[in-house]
Amino acid sequence: MDDLSQRHALACHVAREAGMLAMEYFCRRDELTVDAKGVQDWVSEADREVESLIRSRLAETFPRDGILGEEEGWQPGESAGYWVIDPIDGTTNFLRGLPDWGVVLAYVEQDQVQVGVTYAPIHELLYSAVRGQGAELNDQPLKRKEEAVAPDSALIYLGFGARNDLPAYKARLDYLYSCNMDQRRLGSAALALARTADGRVDGFFESRINLWDVAAGLLIVEEAGGWHNYIDRPLPRGEKMGVLACDASLETTLMPLFEIRG
Repeated sequence: MDDLSQRHALACHVAREAGMLAMEYFCRRDELTVDAKGVQDWVSEADREVESLIRSRLAETFPRDGILGEEEGWQPGESAGYWVIDPIDGTTNFLRGLPDWGVVLAYVEQDQVQVGVTYAPIHELLYSAVRGQGAELNDQPLKRKEEAVAPDSALIYLGFGARNDLPAYKARLDYLYSCNMDQRRLGSAALALARTADGRVDGFFESRINLWDVAAGLLIVEEAGGWHNYIDRPLPRGEKMGVLACDASLETTLMPLFEIRG
């Protein structure tokens, strides 16, 4: 296998192993030590232990790669690329016993995601992609339908957190409804992007979000035939991002969401 194929195989294996560990914690979540990182921003011992497992597995096979993780930060490497990991994306859902959370790994090289994996343990769904080689869901090819999506039949995930501006969020809601689009909040950007890729929803937008939340999902959307605003653009590593991913037919309709500041 070439390097990307090896990294893809490793990422899929590690995501499943990490998902099993996360599930063990999920089943006894009332016993976990939980700390606040900010307003409505939580971290538990499960997040830390799952990230530690992922880091150790990556280092065993690709010790020269850098790693950027949500909980332990940046670890520089000597190779041309680095991993981006979110051990439990959707921690609030996880801690409250809700099913929508997942393990996320991405490999970045030349400022573009080359491998992306999102695993939802409760749903037993493994989404993955390798740049130029398509996307998969549970080892089967994943491709969005080619038919255009009419705005008045579209369903969009709209992300919001304490770091977002409430008046701007309300304005974006107003805009979506003016286009006759329906919307939801999920609480996991990684799964919102995965569901955009498989066509369960038609798009995802959040104005300020971290790379580890979205890196894998952006590639999965792209390789499944969707569109996102970082296609052919370098990814920022150390700053929050505004992200739009959607069915390609909705790009023009949804781009005004960026014009609403905040």
